[in-house]
Amino acid sequence: MNKQDLNIILKYIDDTITEKIDFGSTSKLNELWGVALYFLNRYEFSRNKKKLNKSLEIFEKSISKILLLKNKNAVLHDGLTGYSFTYNQLVKKNIIERDFLLEVALIDSIINSPNNIKLDLFDGSLGNFIVTKNQNLLELILNSISSFFDEVNTYRSKGEFSNNISLNDTLERYYLNVGLAHGWASKLSFLSTYGKISKKYDKEILKITQNIYNLILESKSGDSAFQYPTFAFSKKNLGKRLAWCHNDLGIAYSLLTYSNKIGNSNAKKEAIKIIDKISKEEVQLRLKINDPYICHGSMGIALIYFQIYLQTKNLNHIKLSNYWKEYAIEQLTSEEDLFKYEIGFLQGLSGVGLSLIYMQNPQNKVDWLELIHLC
Repeated sequence: MNKQDLNIILKYIDDTITEKIDFGSTSKLNELWGVALYFLNRYEFSRNKKKLNKSLEIFEKSISKILLLKNKNAVLHDGLTGYSFTYNQLVKKNIIERDFLLEVALIDSIINSPNNIKLDLFDGSLGNFIVTKNQNLLELILNSISSFFDEVNTYRSKGEFSNNISLNDTLERYYLNVGLAHGWASKLSFLSTYGKISKKYDKEILKITQNIYNLILESKSGDSAFQYPTFAFSKKNLGKRLAWCHNDLGIAYSLLTYSNKIGNSNAKKEAIKIIDKISKEEVQLRLKINDPYICHGSMGIALIYFQIYLQTKNLNHIKLSNYWKEYAIEQLTSEEDLFKYEIGFLQGLSGVGLSLIYMQNPQNKVDWLELIHLC
């Protein structure tokens, strides 16, 4: 896609987002950090000062309102962690000066949120660490994961940890999800990326990542193109699909990252095997992708394939990335209005726009890829 065609698509996204911004709705307010981040990247791509002013206007209006809410949410995709990330980007790029009172308010609200300690990309500690780089939080994450594997080994010693295991919904939701969105694949990618942040934790991280890798492999079943379920060892699965959030494609990326950053040749072989199997059935699965967004949609697939290509340099992977990118644009510009009402980061137009800008200029490293464990 040339720059002129991309600018046409981005203008369409700009106009639609501007029309749909709602500062009065709490649910919509929570996602406006992604919109502010999008317009910041639009400014850097176009050098149009109006885009920067738009970013600042959205951030300042929404952050002042969200800090007044009684029930603040610390989660990434629609809460304070996302706002903290956007604030840090604005400071890092010298767009605004540091506001120490705002920083204290944000961090205090995140730390005191009831969902801060859950081991979930969106529900707490992983996203918060990416923003704060807080060593105490990293230690909490490592201790929590180690405790989980102690529990797993207890199950195994009793002969209870098998494909027939029946656990409660909470345990399944937070412990047996192996996907990239909320599950062990995100933790594997996260720890592989940050594994060298402190020598103090090197040995523990190596042990934990090996345990996670083994758990993911244990969840594999069948001989079809899709072999990794959403929930390991559970009959309550969401079905097999092609997406950033769940199943094989995100797991393949996570294994590839683990192999390249920690060092595990078998993980790389498994990742390539997964990708090759999925690729053969992709065109048939196209109609099952119902939106153009990152989380469940075609842009998330395009983004993963793009990041896979950067690691493998396999031309088929960039071909697949382009295929799903074009399909996302096709969905986006269809006559149906279904997709024009979502404007946030993960499940909205802001994420689509950010992805298009990044893939046009991949040499410009973007920190927001950390938020979805694609870096």
